Amino acid sequence: MTILTQLSQLGLNLEHMLGQGYDGASNMSGKYRGVQARVKELHPLAMYTHCCNHVLNLVISTSSELPVIRNAQSDIYVFLSRSAQRVSIFQDNVEREV
Repeated sequence: MTILTQLSQLGLNLEHMLGQGYDGASNMSGKYRGVQARVKELHPLAMYTHCCNHVLNLVISTSSELPVIRNAQSDIYVFLSRSAQRVSIFQDNVEREV
């Protein structure tokens, strides 16, 4: 399987793989033939969890098409960018979350 081959080539020990997260596409998350099922066959401890970041990305992408949301994002940017202290607080919190 290409994903596992690539992970091995990166020097990762696949015996330590305890989790996997993908979007909801059936080719990735399918219970019987998806990537998560095939990985689980080889590594039974690798539990699958739907990737919530993917859902958040879809929500932001879709909502950004709405003028009200797009304008609010612009207002937030202006609010943050007018204060070095606010920018610093924002950066500290974003870096902590990542």
